Amino acid sequence: ALPADPDAATRDSFVLAPGADGYADQVRANGSSRFDDVDLDEARQLLASVGRTAPEVCVLFDPADPRRVAAFDAIRDSAEKAGFVVTDCSTPQWESVLDQPGAYDVALLSSEDAYPSVAGIRAAHEARADARDGQATVDPDVASLFASLSSTEDADARDELLLRLDRRMYGDRAGLPLYQLPALAAMRDTVGGVQVSPHQAGILDDAWRWTLSPDAP
Repeated sequence: ALPADPDAATRDSFVLAPGADGYADQVRANGSSRFDDVDLDEARQLLASVGRTAPEVCVLFDPADPRRVAAFDAIRDSAEKAGFVVTDCSTPQWESVLDQPGAYDVALLSSEDAYPSVAGIRAAHEARADARDGQATVDPDVASLFASLSSTEDADARDELLLRLDRRMYGDRAGLPLYQLPALAAMRDTVGGVQVSPHQAGILDDAWRWTLSPDAP
């Protein structure tokens, strides 16, 4: 299948979506560039350093979601080149499995919002940490940065906190953003002021911003 956007790229920030103000600057400084290319040699060295040969990694995801299936296939094919054995833990009841210790090693999931807020990202991050039940630790520095963001109104200070948060989340390697879910806005040429909603709030999410041309029916 062909992508909807042939120039599509990975999402390279935990806290800002592609197209958001400051996204390009954030990506240049947050450390995500380290993951731009596959480094098979480093992966093999890491496995050798811990004395592991062909470790098995079971991935949990929704088998009915074609995006999840495609992501699993890509991860499996790439990781096998480094020596990992990636297996399929998918189940239609994947959400009920998230809090079951030992049922999986990695989960593919996302926020329901196409462009989640920082608060939404925080909630999803904490939920994933809870679900892992000790398989990965909750970074206290990440929690502290989220708390500071919620009480900071100064724009420059928030930008700095977002950058520190992004760097920290990339540094702990507990997960990676893979792609940005698409969002579309369609309207007649007689309607203006329509914007892509950051939430799945329905068609009337920002109706008070709309304008109608004089010749609108």
